[in-house]
Amino acid sequence: MKFKIAKNDPLKILYDNWHDCTRCPLGERARNHVLYEVMNNANPGDCDVMFVGEGPGESEDVLGRPFIGKAGKVLREGLNRISDIDGYKIVITNIVACRPQTEEGKNREPFLPESEACWPRLKNLIEIFKPICLVALGKFPDSFLSYRLREVDKHFELYKTCYHPSYIVRNGGLDSQKGQWFQYRIQECFDDTIYIYQKN
Repeated sequence: MKFKIAKNDPLKILYDNWHDCTRCPLGERARNHVLYEVMNNANPGDCDVMFVGEGPGESEDVLGRPFIGKAGKVLREGLNRISDIDGYKIVITNIVACRPQTEEGKNREPFLPESEACWPRLKNLIEIFKPICLVALGKFPDSFLSYRLREVDKHFELYKTCYHPSYIVRNGGLDSQKGQWFQYRIQECFDDTIYIYQKN
C-alpha cells in the first residue's frame, strides 16, 4: 500500500512504523498491511467521518485496500447513496491492519491480543485525522473500542455504531429491511456531522 506523503508527515511516520509490522502473527502471514484509505481528500486534522471495521478480508489482503470485497461494496454503495457525499471527508480503516484467518484460510474475527497489538496504530490514526464522527462497524469493533475511547475521546466528537456491512451481505443487501436500517444509520452519521458544524 503506497502513499504519496511528505517526509516527516505524521502519516509517513505511521506508514513507516506499520507497513511491515510483525507485532503479532497476523503480520507474518499478511500479503499487505491494510492501514487505511482516505476518501474525498481527508487530511490530518480534517476528517468528517472515520469508519472502523474488524480487519481485512481476502480481497483486501491481496490488493492492500480496506473494504473492497463483498462487504466493502455494500459500504461503498451505501456511501454513494448519501446526498452530497463528495463534500464529506472520510477515512476507512479496521481494528487490525492484517487479515485474521483460520488455518483453513477463512476470515475470522481478530483475537484480542492481535487487536491490542494493533491498537497503537488505530489510536494514532484517530489522533492524526481527528474525525468529527467515529463509527464502529459491527459488534467486535464496538466492543473493542468501547473500552478505549477514553484514550482518544478528545480527538473526536461523536461515536456511532452500525451493522458490519458483511451482515447486510448475508441478510439481503442494502434494499432489505436490515439494509435500509444500515443506510439510515450511515446517513445519520453525516447528518449529525453537519449538526456539529452548525453548532460550532
